Amino acid sequence: MNFKSRKGLLVLGLALLLAFIGSASLIGAAPADCSASNSLTGTLAQSGNSVTGTVDNCTEAAADVGMVVIAAYLDPNGNVENREFNRLTGSVAAGQRITFVSAIPPCTVKVVVYKGTNDADPANQLVRRVYNVDKGSYCTDQPTPTPVPPTDTPVPPTDTPVPPTETPIPPTETPVPPTETPVPPTETPVPPTVTPPAPTPTTSPPGGQGCTPGYWKQPHHFDSWVQYNPTDDYEVVFGVDASFNKDLVGALSQGGGGEKALGRHAVAALLNAVNPNVSYAYTPANVIAMVQSAYATGNFEGIKNLFAAQNETGCPLN
Repeated sequence: MNFKSRKGLLVLGLALLLAFIGSASLIGAAPADCSASNSLTGTLAQSGNSVTGTVDNCTEAAADVGMVVIAAYLDPNGNVENREFNRLTGSVAAGQRITFVSAIPPCTVKVVVYKGTNDADPANQLVRRVYNVDKGSYCTDQPTPTPVPPTDTPVPPTDTPVPPTETPIPPTETPVPPTETPVPPTETPVPPTVTPPAPTPTTSPPGGQGCTPGYWKQPHHFDSWVQYNPTDDYEVVFGVDASFNKDLVGALSQGGGGEKALGRHAVAALLNAVNPNVSYAYTPANVIAMVQSAYATGNFEGIKNLFAAQNETGCPLN
């Protein structure tokens, strides 16, 4: 075989290799930065409506890695569900770097770069970013992520993704504000000299009822959950960056004091506040604001005690 024939086979082999790498969603391959580490490490960087995940493999063996984008969806019944928006996977050789690029919608809950195949296992998560979703910005349809063509060099993340905000319709844009239609009550009443004195209100102010974390964590009481689901992400619901990675029922079920004790009573307080059959002392907005204040100030115990006092006043639910 002459030199030209060997060169042609080499070019063909390289083309097939690049085609395989592209199918694995490899955006750019380069030597890993192993100056400060001898392990498998990951980083995340956001630019506009896209996110770039990078894995440096400073170990002595190849590794399966990936990046997953989780978003919050609102179904026609008003229930919120965290679902997978996009997932990219690949294999990175020892001493090499692999880069993933994905679009992220406004309803993004979190992005995780992971090793192996189970991104839900905290031990596999190389890097994780949580997004505090506005309660009026849920996805209503499963969007189709725009694929990023594989190239030999990293592609700037802002060049290719199409912002997904053009199709999802935030649920807060369509309802007609209720304050536009009611007739102001001052236009119709009879002059006060003719009407009898207003009767004393018969309804009591909110409060005096509350169900404990132990009630809400029981599977046979899940039918009492309103607006939220047991699998909703604790950090996303409350808009905080917690030290534990839990869904709502996981936060209810965990033991411990401090932040974990606050987590149990905060979830119970929120479920009490949104349930129309529980006369609870705080509104849902009050509960979320108090939790965010606890994380901002570190006063976990004080806020937990306020919630616990109301959560133990008596549960009216069966």
